[in-house]
Amino acid sequence: MAGIVIRIDAGDTEGVVRILGALKDKQGLLEQVGNVIVEDAHHAFYAQRHGKELWPHRYPNQQPPYLNIAGTIEDFSRGKDAPKDRRFTPSPALRDTNQLINSIAFQVTGEDSVEVGTTVPYASVHNFGGVSSQRVTGETKNRIAKWLLTPKGRAYRDKLLPVLKKNLTTWDTQVVRRQFIGLTSDLANDLHTVTVDHLKEVTGGGDS
Repeated sequence: MAGIVIRIDAGDTEGVVRILGALKDKQGLLEQVGNVIVEDAHHAFYAQRHGKELWPHRYPNQQPPYLNIAGTIEDFSRGKDAPKDRRFTPSPALRDTNQLINSIAFQVTGEDSVEVGTTVPYASVHNFGGVSSQRVTGETKNRIAKWLLTPKGRAYRDKLLPVLKKNLTTWDTQVVRRQFIGLTSDLANDLHTVTVDHLKEVTGGGDS
């Protein structure tokens, strides 16, 4: 699985792997673990937080009026005559097309491991933070320039005029970290619970 991946290996927990070693088929447990991690990642998008870490708003340091500059460039590059309405609100983040959240999946990769991740190319820069680059064509600049002459567009001239620089062909955006895949204390507790419950089920054990 390409893109961003968290790999859970049964060998990571010595006390558990001794019990797992006695199981003939770990597939069921690994699938449960994968589902728990995927659900944890999905919850981050809905709650706009991962564990105790709140997701910052888009462009957290931008002065009003707010504009999602990268999203606006994307709209004009796709032939739009004006930005989408959601480009003017700072939240929720990463819910524009839901492509990212819908791409998160798990894959059992062996007898003892499961991988959870996504193949979406921009996933890593959002999960860890970093720089995102967009190509800016002359046609895109022309659409932006026309919109800036409209009554609504005039209020955003200071934010988009830098995009119209003559020699500019790439627009870089500093993306803040909004983690959705990673191990938190809550996820660790959930993984422990699902593992213990599975072992009780397959070994016929009762409450401890």
